[in-house]
Amino acid sequence: PTAAPPPPAAPPEPPAPPARPLVAPGIYNGRPPRHVGLLQLKVREDGTATLLHVVSQHLPPVELERREVRLEPGPEGRVCLSPEPEALEPCLTLAPDGGLNVRTREEDAEGLPVLLRREPSP
Repeated sequence: PTAAPPPPAAPPEPPAPPARPLVAPGIYNGRPPRHVGLLQLKVREDGTATLLHVVSQHLPPVELERREVRLEPGPEGRVCLSPEPEALEPCLTLAPDGGLNVRTREEDAEGLPVLLRREPSP
């Protein structure tokens, strides 16, 4: 007796649509409140980002922190950075204009607010 033909293969599952990034990809820049420098969050399509904290008060500029982070949903609609950065409090809020409201992490006081504005795409 001939073997029964194999059952038809199930159609492959369509790939899940990529989750919409919590923060629009792009480069967000802001000025640290306590010194001359730059706070930058470079957000990629996949929900990861590079945080850069530079002091340019003296030349050459000094990079205080460069950290690869993931953007994750946080409490109260905020977005949190994981792992936590040293320069900033880990959670940020989205500003109505599309910027990012972050707070610096101060050893002796409550953090200071900084607005990171999205740079226009070239």
